[in-house]
Amino acid sequence: MRSIKYLMPLVFIFCAVVSGQDWMVDSFLADSLSASDTLWLDSLATHSGEQVVCNIYLVNPDSLNGVDLPLRYEYSDFRIDSVSFAGGRVDNLFSNGFYIDSLQATLHIHALELNGVSLAPGRGLLARIFITVPNEYPTRVIMFDTTFILPESRLTFVNRDNISFTPQFRPGYVNNTYSPALNDSLWLDTVDTPAGRPFVVLAHARNEMPLFGIKIPLTYHSDNIVLDSVTVTGTRASEAVLNDVLIHEAAREALVTLGFSESALLPAGSGPVANLYFTCTIGGGSTSVVLDTTTIGAVPLHFQLGANYDHVKSYPDFVPGLVKVGPPSDADDGNGGPLPIVFALEQNQPNPFNPTTTITFALPKAGHVSLEVYNVLGQKVRTLVNDFRTAGFHSVVFDGRDGNDAELASGVYLYRIKTDTNTDARKMVLMK
Repeated sequence: MRSIKYLMPLVFIFCAVVSGQDWMVDSFLADSLSASDTLWLDSLATHSGEQVVCNIYLVNPDSLNGVDLPLRYEYSDFRIDSVSFAGGRVDNLFSNGFYIDSLQATLHIHALELNGVSLAPGRGLLARIFITVPNEYPTRVIMFDTTFILPESRLTFVNRDNISFTPQFRPGYVNNTYSPALNDSLWLDTVDTPAGRPFVVLAHARNEMPLFGIKIPLTYHSDNIVLDSVTVTGTRASEAVLNDVLIHEAAREALVTLGFSESALLPAGSGPVANLYFTCTIGGGSTSVVLDTTTIGAVPLHFQLGANYDHVKSYPDFVPGLVKVGPPSDADDGNGGPLPIVFALEQNQPNPFNPTTTITFALPKAGHVSLEVYNVLGQKVRTLVNDFRTAGFHSVVFDGRDGNDAELASGVYLYRIKTDTNTDARKMVLMK
């Protein structure tokens, strides 16, 4: 990997080749984003011996040629495994890298413009930090904050003219608290989020025996959050042959179903099994929303063993999750900042993508929204959104699967949005 000491000089010598059309797109999206350049990290709860994922997000009203992010995580005995840019906005677009110095408890992440293609204006995932909490780790909060690693290395965005500047920054933390019992258990993250932005909650499971299936009925009785989708990307359940979610939006309930083949059961172990993608609505002040389990259609939370055990069901311990909604920040949209003045459907990021991509749209006023994916023959393959959405900026993750949870083939697809007053469509490329 390239030495850190040479990182920033390389940032400044990168040059972008941008067409006139790109400038027009930038101007339009900058008007609709109405936010400052900002970078922020997730905050989540975990326990000793657990593997967790901390997401890094960014918003940029104008095009970028580079990002340089030095982080300090307080305790040198805390274990950072790796960083992944897969599925993020700079994946396959920028030259990415990271350097972990466990002795100094620092992590250095960089993303540089590649082949003259800048990062278009937008918001969404930059990268994921994969963390393993050591066994018998003490109860403590581990802060992730920006720092100086070398005199020339600090939190930096580089714009299209190769001028560096410091964006706003929101630190994150890992709160090592809950330790599950030795028997089967399932628990959800505790997450802090400002109003008006998307966020992800991880569902974790501990199973003593290999599993054929998991059913997770959830309730989140609040108008402050909306469940958009569920994926298994980057989790222990990534080989699931069935990943389905039935969302009852009016009741604020959802039934998540994970299924595995008899030849590839979910192995015994502990760690994340699903990513729950939510959007936090804008209205209201600070609040807390409990993510709890329930019974949906007589189906309770349960694990299911394989055929060798007659598909017997077991009922794991459960620990609810908690979403702490704070006031909107400069990275978000709400009462603390202007709403979008025009309707906009943004280009998905990344594009091309494999296996996931994020679609963002701006609504100047609340209303019913339909967001659908079509193949080149004009056949609908997936409905991503079909419900009421508040005014503001919304993001939806598309995992490259059809409505039956089957993987789609490589190729060009169309995503179309329709509201009460607007219709728009864009192309995206799934490349495997």
